[in-house]
Amino acid sequence: MFWCLSKIIFSSWLMFFSGVALQGAISFGSTTSTLKLVGASSALKLNAFTPLIVNNGTIYADTFSATSIQGTTTGDTITFSGGFMQTSGNSKFFTTSSYDPTTGDTFKLTGNGILESFNDSVIQSVNISGTGNVINGSPVFGSAIVLTDAATSVTLNLQHNLSQNITMNGGTVILGDKLTLETNIFFTGTGTCNVNNKGLTISAMQSTPWSGSTTFLNASDIDIDGYVSLTGTWTFSGAGVSSRINGNGNNLDLSGGGTISIGANHTLYIANLNITGVATARLSMTSTSSLRIYETNLTSNGAFVLSAGTITIQGGQCYYYARGTDTFSVAAGGTLVVDGVSFLYDNLDASGAANPIVNTGGTITLSNNGVIRSALSGGALGGNLSITATSATLTTSQILSPFSTITIVNATPASPKAVTLDGQGHFIQFNYLTNSYFTLQQNVTLTLTNVMLKDFDISLMTFGGAGGTLAKVQFGDNVIVEFGKNQTISTTPLTVVGNATLDLQGTTLTLSAAGAINNTTAAKTCTIRGGTVNMTNATAIQATNDTAKILFQNVSVTSTNVGFTFSQGSMDIKDKVSFFGLDQTAVAGTSIFTFASKGLLTVTTNSSLVLDRGMTFSYNPNITSDGGVSAVQKRHFKMTDPSATINFNTCSVYSGLMGMAFDYGRILIDGRTILNVSPATNAEVEFGTALDVNITANAVLEVNGGLKYTATTYP
Repeated sequence: MFWCLSKIIFSSWLMFFSGVALQGAISFGSTTSTLKLVGASSALKLNAFTPLIVNNGTIYADTFSATSIQGTTTGDTITFSGGFMQTSGNSKFFTTSSYDPTTGDTFKLTGNGILESFNDSVIQSVNISGTGNVINGSPVFGSAIVLTDAATSVTLNLQHNLSQNITMNGGTVILGDKLTLETNIFFTGTGTCNVNNKGLTISAMQSTPWSGSTTFLNASDIDIDGYVSLTGTWTFSGAGVSSRINGNGNNLDLSGGGTISIGANHTLYIANLNITGVATARLSMTSTSSLRIYETNLTSNGAFVLSAGTITIQGGQCYYYARGTDTFSVAAGGTLVVDGVSFLYDNLDASGAANPIVNTGGTITLSNNGVIRSALSGGALGGNLSITATSATLTTSQILSPFSTITIVNATPASPKAVTLDGQGHFIQFNYLTNSYFTLQQNVTLTLTNVMLKDFDISLMTFGGAGGTLAKVQFGDNVIVEFGKNQTISTTPLTVVGNATLDLQGTTLTLSAAGAINNTTAAKTCTIRGGTVNMTNATAIQATNDTAKILFQNVSVTSTNVGFTFSQGSMDIKDKVSFFGLDQTAVAGTSIFTFASKGLLTVTTNSSLVLDRGMTFSYNPNITSDGGVSAVQKRHFKMTDPSATINFNTCSVYSGLMGMAFDYGRILIDGRTILNVSPATNAEVEFGTALDVNITANAVLEVNGGLKYTATTYP
């Protein structure tokens, strides 16, 4: 059968029509020619074993699923020879592939196949075989992308982050553009990633370690953007060329059995990375392999023997942290070069050799005044610090270990003692052992100022006392707390009394207690940036002073089933911040972000606030200080200037008894967003004439109540 058509529409009101049985080809006049299925009762039924061939045009359905396009046996497919698929949910993409509704709504690229997405199209399943396949644009994948076998390759030109794993099965992924893997996303199984010198960013691998064995080619730029646990193997190869890992101060944990393998005549550069779990089996090199490290720390998990290849320490101090009796030994066939820098060592628990870096038959070369020495020699770093006074200063940075401890002493533990420790710009670095080398004795309240806490882990601090005498730590002015791994704050809160920053560095911080993060001080700002905050208590983040402020910067805040209530102080949004409820099966109304403060919720210049799926926003400010002025009451939620954006994405908004007003900036509507407006007097929602409202394709803004369009005159 051969049909030539411009448009056929099947609507849900055609109840006598149970489906369309097609076999053969459809010829479309142009890309705007459409076969359209509208409503749940409309369906396209495919006859067994014979694919429907679509040339040039568009097939449209409210949703692509087993109900809208039906097949009963393998072979019931639609073969696209350069056509489009589109849904009512703002999903459209061009493809040269086959669509199989019998195998989980799968698109199959079988060699020289193309899948090009527009408008964040949702694609449930992709299966790839053969070579020359390409995926372009901004697809949102519903499941892992599957490569069939070792003869399979696909080139990715993606405009946003990859949010699903790729099952390699021995196949090859080629990057046509820079690719960022979202948190806990990786290449599973065995396969090859040809980075193609485009750039690959690996985000935090916290809950799921990278267990696959991946060979990286042309990997001149791999960024690690958070704590990564590697239990598989990363192989860097290509004779005569080099690869580079930029750690950005993050952590690569090999203690679960992960291995870094460097091929023959290949050089791997590693910069600014903390590598834990170092042992002989964790690094594989040939006699012609080379590893060059810059400002990188190695923490042992067993003896390390270098018996092949060359490791060069250069470009900034590097540290080897030896656990127990572990050593870094250079055996016959291995070469260690320290070039113009210090290679520092530290015995973390004092039970090992005085110098754990030893030559057992290999070659150690110190060039350009390079040196191997203790991190503690000459008092350069650390030393045990016992603070008995109520104020003290750091005269050097502290790398916590048995030789470098901090103890805050309280000689009369029945009495409270307040202590201030001024870091004077130095740092305190935590280790990744289970030992605690930072102790606060009973009834101590320690306030830190002017210091950076590296790889902070509150479980590695000892807090003396219990109940009312439990010791506490507070973060004052100019404190930066860098997190090195996922953590949960449950019993010991992070109290902020100054302008301090909690830098999550791509990790997830779970807050399970009320006031787990609490800014208590007037006119001070607690900045939370660069990761995910998972709230399991609705009041886990608090400001307990009317002029205290919480600033979110580049974070996702999840509050599944518990919501988030902010009832005092102000909140600023910087860069991109998303609030959402992760569990899409949650009972309606349980993930509510309630703004109930006298202060302001402000989206700052060039920033965006996303109120995402699964989240309900409730505007209920404390208006007791507004003098009964409606214009003031409506504006506790605002955008600083026209460059600020609020994105409502398939969420609900309650505008409160006083209503809301947006004078300028940009409101972006995605999906179906419901705005519920109170019928009370003057409670309408106001959109100013200087406000840009963009309802994206196929999106709906449903307004239940009064919406007023008025001249922007305030403030």
